[in-house]
Amino acid sequence: MKSKLTLMLTLFISFSLKAQNNIELSYDAASKTLTKTTTNAIVSAFNPLTAINIKVANLGTEILVVRATYNTEVTIAQSRSGNEINIVPLSADQVKEYRTYDISIQVGSAQAVNYTYVAKKNDTPTVNNLPSNSIAEEIRFLFPRFNINDYGIKVIAARDASYQYTGDDYTHIFLDQFGNVLLGVMPQGVANRQYIVHVVYLTEKENPNRISYSINQTKGAFSATLVFNNAGQMGSNLGAQAGGSTDKTVSYVWKHQEFPLRISTDNIEFELYRNNITYASTPVLESTLIAKKTIEMTKLYHGSFDVGVLNTRLANPSYELLPSNSAPDQKVVKESNQGDRIVLTAMATFYVSPIVLLESLTGKDIPKYKLYGRNFFDDHKFYERIFPSIGVAVSEKALKNIFFGFNWELVRGASVFGGVHYGEVNTFSHDDNFKFQQTAVSEADFNLRTNKHWKRGLSFGANLDVLVITNLLKAK
Repeated sequence: MKSKLTLMLTLFISFSLKAQNNIELSYDAASKTLTKTTTNAIVSAFNPLTAINIKVANLGTEILVVRATYNTEVTIAQSRSGNEINIVPLSADQVKEYRTYDISIQVGSAQAVNYTYVAKKNDTPTVNNLPSNSIAEEIRFLFPRFNINDYGIKVIAARDASYQYTGDDYTHIFLDQFGNVLLGVMPQGVANRQYIVHVVYLTEKENPNRISYSINQTKGAFSATLVFNNAGQMGSNLGAQAGGSTDKTVSYVWKHQEFPLRISTDNIEFELYRNNITYASTPVLESTLIAKKTIEMTKLYHGSFDVGVLNTRLANPSYELLPSNSAPDQKVVKESNQGDRIVLTAMATFYVSPIVLLESLTGKDIPKYKLYGRNFFDDHKFYERIFPSIGVAVSEKALKNIFFGFNWELVRGASVFGGVHYGEVNTFSHDDNFKFQQTAVSEADFNLRTNKHWKRGLSFGANLDVLVITNLLKAK
């Protein structure tokens, strides 16, 4: 039966503990809020037995509750009426080489404050003078929170609280010392997203700077033009590839380097070089090409051209001066074409979603390129595909009929439109007592009353991407 993790709870700091991490918070009884005094959201330790000291200022008589979870398993759930708790997530007989815990701290009805605790065994070399922890554990220790998705790896939280390459704006690629891709495959690229290349490799414990890596980005440029529509060999012969000396025993530890690549709208190509300092009469730096990599980009589009069939509430009536049926010597005005009409339009849709803009303003993690563009590989969600559009009539005078509003794309290339039609229409001025085809009007009066004015009305309909129409015509 799986043994449960135990809690070592003390009222004072135990002298047997070799290290300790402090979490300090402050409680406001009036507003019932709990805030962090120490801003680091990552609590980390090389020794899983490192204690965590949790201290809350101004606690008063409230109960301090601490919970630690590993995946969905609650490993610690303790409370006490005091402003300080010392916890150790693992007991001595339950030490794991690697574990990451979520720590939740709560006082009364205040919203919980969350931390991440990363425990990792000391990587002192053991068997064959290699680190006791694996390369995957080393990566997880450096980056306790990351997601692997269709677009690559997104780092959510790093051990270093000041680490800047977190969130949806960045995709991370991890390579080993042979240039093999770790934690997946080389991702499909998304234009305008920045890529961060990490190299995790073995180096001498006593001389860590003897071996290093460098990146040479040979291709990948950013264009501001508007656009409308391996994991093999891991662990093999590690000692031989580490670059160590052969005349004495050398111990190895993990080392990590990272290289931000230039943001690009076309394919990115880069070379990975291994740099090794050799010692003869004088130190010599030797660079060896290890691997060449390509990130194939998918385009970022800023908009599309559409053809639409719209119903407009803006009537464009016709007026005729005709002889009166009741008095042939008099003339009356006949009004026709009064009411809704169907208009064929050509429109431009811009991929700036107001829904995405609102989400970014509320603090949601949104890639910056989604604020002004669209990538079909990393596409907007269904409810986010609402985009502003502007167009003109094709079936009537183009510059006399302007449409603006929003397109909501229901399926790729097909959308519904809702907006305003602003156009020049025929008008006939008259008072309330005037009746068409009854009130007598002279020709001079008729010419004086008829005119053209710009008016607006609601319009709605359907739009098709020009590429869809082109492909349909080609299919025929």
